[in-house]
Parts: sequence; C-alpha cells; structure tokens
Amino acid sequence: MDAPPVPNAQQQIHTTYGAAAAPGEGELTARTITPDGVELNADDYDEDGVVDSLEAQLPDGTVVSYSDLDGDGTFDSVRHATEDYKTFRAEMDTDGDGRIDTVVTYDEDYDSVTYTDEDGDGLADRMYSTETGEITDLT
Repeated sequence: MDAPPVPNAQQQIHTTYGAAAAPGEGELTARTITPDGVELNADDYDEDGVVDSLEAQLPDGTVVSYSDLDGDGTFDSVRHATEDYKTFRAEMDTDGDGRIDTVVTYDEDYDSVTYTDEDGDGLADRMYSTETGEITDLT
C-alpha cells in the first residue's frame, strides 16, 4: 500500500541563488552545487517530506540560511552571515502572518540592533541597540 501524499512536500526548492534538490525518502540532507558555485543544502530533519531548512553557501563565503519553524512548507526566518560570522542579520516572522516582523543585526564587536514591526504595516516601529541600551520609537 502506498503512503498518502504529504501536504507541502517539495522535490525542489527555488531560491535567488538557484534551485536546490529536496532530500528524498530516507534522506535528511540533499546537496546541490549551482553553475555559479553556490552550495545549497536542503534539510528535512523530521523526514516528513517538507524541507525544514535550506543553507546557501556563496562563493564569497557568505552564508544564507532559511528556516521553516512551523513545518508548513514556507520559510519563516532567514539569516545572512559573513564567512567568519563576525557580522550577520537575522529576519523572522514572529507572529506567523507570513511577513518579516523582527530583524536583528550584529556587527564585528557583537553589538546588536533589533528592529520590530509591532503594528504589521511592514515598517519598523521600534529599534533597540545593545551598544547604547536604548529603545527608540520609530513611528
């Protein structure tokens, strides 16, 4: 007897950097190298047929990671990091509406700035800096 189809299962993930193969049955990770030299790694941690994360390693050393935190087949967060991870940015959909609500940036001194969209209009409403310890109202 065949297993029922898995909703939101993917065979291929399309990114700005190229198309990545999704892990097949019984595989946790699938690796794809694009013609431009980008290494794409798609992961299905719970083997349900839905890609849970995708990491793109760019030729310049930048790493871009996408995560599907709720398992619905869409990526909820993305992180951009330099090769040495001294600077990076993470973007998250914290309320589940499909739009980015929180952006966190770190610099080489490990100071961070967090921007939050609290009213859902797509614009940052507050900014918090660890360097100054201040919260700034941006509305």
